[in-house]
Amino acid sequence: MATALVEQLTQSLRQQIGDGDLDLALEQLSNWLSAGAPALYDEATLLLSRYSCLGREERRGALMREEVRVEQSRIVAATLDLIKVAARRASAESSPVAAPPMSSEVQLPPDVNFETIIGVNNLKQIAWIDQGLRAARSVCRILTPKGLGTGFLIAPDLIMTNRVSRISNRYTELA
Repeated sequence: MATALVEQLTQSLRQQIGDGDLDLALEQLSNWLSAGAPALYDEATLLLSRYSCLGREERRGALMREEVRVEQSRIVAATLDLIKVAARRASAESSPVAAPPMSSEVQLPPDVNFETIIGVNNLKQIAWIDQGLRAARSVCRILTPKGLGTGFLIAPDLIMTNRVSRISNRYTELA
């Protein structure tokens, strides 16, 4: 990921935390890390889980307001540390590497061709890739307090899910 994009994402996450949207920041951080940093993704998922449990305990009255504030501050600090680590790791991965040698520097045997297909041609036409990209736009991830699932849009305001991804009316009214 380009350094400017990483910086923009980290600023956005910090802004969300500052605005009190810790749950949204943790979800976006989890989405970012799910692509290429499994260990960090696990840590973000655990922080999101801790924050959800904290809210549930507060609603049940099991924790006093001061206890909630202290634990929330710990989760915020851990989230900010995780953002720093993720940004450093993303910047290190995008740092410049040595360029491969130019093709004029490489001596190939005269019988080697760059465009030879060996065996069956399984290359796909660009229209096939475009069709896949259009179909992928309708796929979604569904996050609920009970877990997550998948679905896809069948109309601009209608999502079809698997039975295991069923969402109660209480959660759909909140969306």
